[in-house]
Amino acid sequence: MKDAKNRFGRWPEIRELGFWNFVIQYGVGGWSFRVAKRFPLIVLPVLFVLTWSVKETLLVMFACLVTLPIGGLVWGALFWLFIDHRYKKYVRHQSST
Repeated sequence: MKDAKNRFGRWPEIRELGFWNFVIQYGVGGWSFRVAKRFPLIVLPVLFVLTWSVKETLLVMFACLVTLPIGGLVWGALFWLFIDHRYKKYVRHQSST
């Protein structure tokens, strides 16, 4: 069986930095910015062609700037809870054997 360093990579080090640091760095900074870079390339041209309205296109773009960071907070929190649960379970199992 792999040890925790191989199985969880850098998770023990990341975990030491704390929940909010992870959520901001990997959730908002990672997930939402990656999605925000690709979203306009895919959706906005289609939206502009369908609506032919610059006003509505800009409104959707503004809404995305607000909602994508919120999605990043949710993604970061859920990912933290999922990985941390698995890590704690693994550590408990290793200490009991």
